[in-house]
Formats: sequence, structure tokens, C-alpha cells
Amino acid sequence: MNFHWLAHILIHHPLVILFGVLVFSVTCLIIPFTLKSLPDFSDPQMGFETRGTVLSSRLTTWKNLEKSTKFSGPFAVNPKEFLEQKDYSTRNNFKQALNESSPNIFINVYNETSRKSEKNNWLTLQNLIKHKSPGQHNTHRIAKEGYFCGQPDHDYAHAVLKSDMDADLFTMESLSALCRLEYELVQAQYYKELCLHPFKRPKKCCKPWSLSNYIAQLHNRTSCLAIVVS
Repeated sequence: MNFHWLAHILIHHPLVILFGVLVFSVTCLIIPFTLKSLPDFSDPQMGFETRGTVLSSRLTTWKNLEKSTKFSGPFAVNPKEFLEQKDYSTRNNFKQALNESSPNIFINVYNETSRKSEKNNWLTLQNLIKHKSPGQHNTHRIAKEGYFCGQPDHDYAHAVLKSDMDADLFTMESLSALCRLEYELVQAQYYKELCLHPFKRPKKCCKPWSLSNYIAQLHNRTSCLAIVVS
């Protein structure tokens, strides 16, 4: 290809080339400002993200909470939606009631076939465990079966509890209340279908990683119901 004509223009008409480049550059600068308006900085919230402030921390916490409370999140508030995704055919109606005026927490379970109301046997279970012989709390049996299943994982569902008036949670009264509340939670509908099961005992749920269960393990008890003042 012969480029002599280009060299001839550059040598004999440099001002024309410079003027053409100048016009092209000015046109490229004017077009963006005329076709699209300049950004409006009168409202600082538009296109602005706070970082390292109290507001940004709250916003991040809120987004994490929304993500965690989805039906497949660790804080699922309605596990029924998760079960429906797996096409579970059986459904039971569950009704839970807490008597705030009395330390005895109770729950009513309704069966679709019999529609019979049953009260939990908290006191019965506690009395049965208390009457067990000391030999039944066997260290080797607990160690062999494993008191907890594996290690705590961030994918597990979490429940944050706080005592009234900042009371000590390591008292017998607080531990008993935590154990009763845990018993009510594990009796909830769909809990057995969502809980983690031991490898050798697939029909039994693993113990929750709770403060009362930790105390029971340290004192070689098979259940937090058997915790006594020593």
C-alpha cells in the first residue's frame, strides 16, 4: 500500500491535521455532557455507601439477618417452607404455648387423626432420671456414643437467649429453665426431620450445643434434666 499521499499531507498541511484532531477531540468531550446530564450531588444518598460507620454496620447486619432468615438459612423461622421444597407428604398441626406466669413450660400437640391434646411430661421425665441409679451414668458409654455429634458448625440453626435483669445463667434455676426450653424446642413439629442424626442411630436427633448440655456432659449426665446442685 502506498502511503506517500499521507506523508505528503502531513508535511505540506500540518495545520489541517491538527485542526481535524482538535475538532474530533472537542466533539468527543461535548457529546457526553450534552446527551447525558451530569450526576446530581444534592442528595448524598444516591450512589453513596457508608463504610466504617455505625450506619454501615447496621446495614450489613440487616442484610445478613435477611439472608439467614430465609427458609434455607440458619435462622429459618418457618422450616415448613424448607420441607415443602422436598415434597414431604405428611403434615401435622403444631401448637406451642408457654405459661409466662409459671416456671412450668408446657406445649399442646394435636394429631390430625386423633386430635388428642397431650401435655409434655417434663416432670415425669425429670423424676425418672432422678430415680436412675448412679451406675447408669456411665462415662464409657457416653464417651463411646459421643455426647455431641461432631463439632459446632456455622450452618446449624442458632438461638440467642438472654436472662431477665442480666441474671447469671450458671445458676440451677437458669440451667433448668434452659433445659426446659430446649425440651420444648426439640418437641416442635418437623424438628426430627430437620435435626442432625447420629451415624449409628439415624432415628435419634443429636443433642443441641447448649449451655445446659455442656454442664450435663461435664458432670457425666446423660441429659440436662439430671443436673443437680452439688
